[in-house]
This record gives sequence, structure tokens and C-alpha cells, in this order.
Amino acid sequence: MKKKHFKHSLIVIIIIIVGFICLAAYFKIKQLQPDPNYTEFTAYNDHSEYIETLTQDSSIPTDILNEMVERANNDSASHYGLLVHHLQVTSTYTVRLYFFIQYEPDENSQKSPKITKVEYANINRQDDRRLKQFEGKLSYNLEPYNQIHWELEEKFMNGDTTAENRLHWDVSWTNIENAQNNKDTTENTIFLDKGGTTIEYTANDESTYYHYLNKEGYINFQKLSVMQ
Repeated sequence: MKKKHFKHSLIVIIIIIVGFICLAAYFKIKQLQPDPNYTEFTAYNDHSEYIETLTQDSSIPTDILNEMVERANNDSASHYGLLVHHLQVTSTYTVRLYFFIQYEPDENSQKSPKITKVEYANINRQDDRRLKQFEGKLSYNLEPYNQIHWELEEKFMNGDTTAENRLHWDVSWTNIENAQNNKDTTENTIFLDKGGTTIEYTANDESTYYHYLNKEGYINFQKLSVMQ
């Protein structure tokens, strides 16, 4: 009787030890896995390369595209780039928020460039396996300290068509020098006319529900996972 009780206790102990080992291994593997949400950056060598990329994006309305191309032609000395944020919707579906920007490299090569303007942004819903439609909104604006704030609230749908309506709004920050407790700062930083945009999306009536997502975040050069 004692032997049976000992064997039973031993089996329970072994099961507990194996369970702890498996649990520890799971969290270790989870910790080592890369974050599925990350941001990439592409710098264009000159404004013509940037314009060529713009013209290949069929989502840009013609009037906005013409304005962007005209600005790039008139200001060829500016630096243009593309920020792409990979955002996991479900374990099997990922979308990409993308932002065409102007930026300024810092004179100190050890410091990050600064985002000076968001030219255009949208969301690419096509991944390796599927294309989803959705309804909801994507809002974004350039905030102080050269970072993009974005907010996505969407119902992803199984369907055929998504329509979009782009609304622009104005945000201005002026002279935030000494903004906190009137303390002196090392830089006289002034932010002017950093407007924002909200894109409203509408799926057609035949679409069926897939997944709801409500996320927001910030993008800046200091948080890039991959740079090209």
C-alpha cells in the first residue's frame, strides 16, 4: 500500500516538474519571438524615385497625387521616405499602415532624422494569403518631437469593396519652448501647422464580419525595427 502511495506521489511530482519545465520553455520561446508589429523605413535616393513610387500607388486620389508630384518637383532638395508599420490583426492576418514623409537628417550622424511632414498615408490590407475589406477610420497626425500618432478603429470584413473618404483637419503647436514649468530648454522648438487626417472607410452591404480592431500608436525614427 505504501509502495502504491509512493509511486502515485512520485508520478504527481514528475508531472508537476515537467509542467513547470514546459511552461518555462514556452515563455522563453515567446520572449525570443520577434514582435509581429514593427516598422520599416525606405529612403528614396532622389525625388524622381519617390515620384515613381507614388505613381504606382493606385489608392492615392488623382488631385492629391498631382499636388504631391508638383511639390516634389519644386522641392527636389528635400528628403523623401516611406514608413511602413506592420500591424497584426489576427494570428493569420496582418495589414500595413504606410506613410510617405519628408524628413531631415541630423547633422550629427549619431542622432535620428526628424519627420517634418506626412505627405500621404493609408492602409494596405493585402497580405500573403488574403485581402480584407473594412469599415471604420484611420486617423493620423504629426505631433511635437517629430513623431506620427496614428489611431485605427476598424471592423475587418469579408467582402468585395471598400470606399474611403478623406477628411483633413488642422492642428497647430506654437512655441513650446519652456512649456513645462517655464524651465529653459536647449532648443527653441516651434511647431506650426502640423495638420492631421482622418480616413473614413465603408464596406459594401454584402460584406460579412471578420474581426474588430482598435489600436493606436506612435512612429518615429527612434523606434524603427528595420531600416533600409
